[in-house]
Amino acid sequence: MAQNKSQVPKGLKKIGILVAALLVIMLAAYFIFFSGDPFVKSLQSSSPTRVAILIYGTDKNFPGALNMFLVSYEKKSKILKVVSVNTDMVVFKKRVKAESLKNKFYEIQGKSGSVSAETSCFDDIAEATDGNFKADFCISMNYDTFLKLAGNNKKVKNFVSASFGSKTLSGQRTQECVSQLEATEAFLMLIKGDVAGSFSRVRANYKSFDTNISKNALSFAVIYFALKDAVVMFCDLPVKYTRTRVIIDASNCADFFTNVFLPETDLKNGECAVTSVEVKNASGKQRMGEKAAWFLRDKKIDVYDWSNSSEIYDKTIIKDYCGNFAGSLKIAKALGAGKVIISYNNRSDYWASVYMGKDCNITDKFDAQKRGR
Repeated sequence: MAQNKSQVPKGLKKIGILVAALLVIMLAAYFIFFSGDPFVKSLQSSSPTRVAILIYGTDKNFPGALNMFLVSYEKKSKILKVVSVNTDMVVFKKRVKAESLKNKFYEIQGKSGSVSAETSCFDDIAEATDGNFKADFCISMNYDTFLKLAGNNKKVKNFVSASFGSKTLSGQRTQECVSQLEATEAFLMLIKGDVAGSFSRVRANYKSFDTNISKNALSFAVIYFALKDAVVMFCDLPVKYTRTRVIIDASNCADFFTNVFLPETDLKNGECAVTSVEVKNASGKQRMGEKAAWFLRDKKIDVYDWSNSSEIYDKTIIKDYCGNFAGSLKIAKALGAGKVIISYNNRSDYWASVYMGKDCNITDKFDAQKRGR
């Protein structure tokens, strides 16, 4: 007897169509009535819309935490580029004591308030990146407000919680970036799955933001992104790790903005050959690096070598050193797993490093022989 294929009930299908139609109508209404708003005009234009975001901790949620992001949405490719800043980074200025972005933020906040601290932080990172870390729009808030925006969604909160900890070591910073990426993806899914709730929460909490985006435009953004299938391209701002501090990697930072962040990304580049890849076994499983290397070679991906990683990861991570996002997605698709982090490094001998995590399980003929004994 033929099996019945699972189908969406007609009633639910009609409701889905009606909701989508309503969102399109609301979006069109916003375009008409608020077309003069700078943020709405930016989203309507073909040029990327860029927003600088700063989120800081409170006594209630993540005390002492500080996260900074530069976000750029490219309409043609539907790519949401997110650049994360390691706020342990020290910014050097003449005749001023060298201290990290995070420490300086809380020092100024204690003396002059949050707005002064936010302004200083944005100015410092812009100066450190030779003016590349800039946007026409900005949003600052504390984590109390952010979690309210997320409706106290457990998935978002768990990913945010996992992103905190020591960031001095590059391996720990990698894990932090993965958690931030997952929090971003979960937040976008929340907007798509609960448009009305997200819309209401933005309007209800608007007074808790420090932003140059109007209340109506920010509400409009919820509907706008609910209708988009945005792909998150997560990038880690290039830094150097010394024995005592984290500092900006000026050469890599300049190249990153010139070659990766500012040009619009074309996902069709994934058709090109993926070369100079190394595979690291970060799963704790025997021979996983070797098996993954041969598996990827079979998929026409040029793997130079494999080895064991000193770090163990739950999830497979693809660290892309040249910013070929399409090629990294190609690797992730081949493996059926993989979180892509753009870790731009023009000094790397490799195009990318693939850290095989616990979530990926590849078998070969030797495993089959063991099972047959």
